[in-house]
Amino acid sequence: MTYEEFWEGDNALPIFYRKAEEIKNKKANQLAWLQGMYFYEALCDASPILHAFAKSGTRPHPYPKMPYGNDENKTEDNEDKVTKERLKAKLRFESWVNSFKQKK
Repeated sequence: MTYEEFWEGDNALPIFYRKAEEIKNKKANQLAWLQGMYFYEALCDASPILHAFAKSGTRPHPYPKMPYGNDENKTEDNEDKVTKERLKAKLRFESWVNSFKQKK
């Protein structure tokens, strides 16, 4: 907030600037937490091979396929699962119909 905005502007502006600063701080905190979560999981995934007495052939856990907190990807995955389930049900029903036809 500039000097002129503070002294000569609308008296509600400081409230909005404080709220905007709180939102920015909250977002920065969330991003830092998310980065820490990725780092922590990366260490945990690599820990089986970093163990001093790890057996030969030990492999790290695979890296996650999708980022955390991405709701768009979750809905796409759910739609893919529903589509696959529908296809399986259709194939089962068609095989049931064909087996019924063969019995006649």
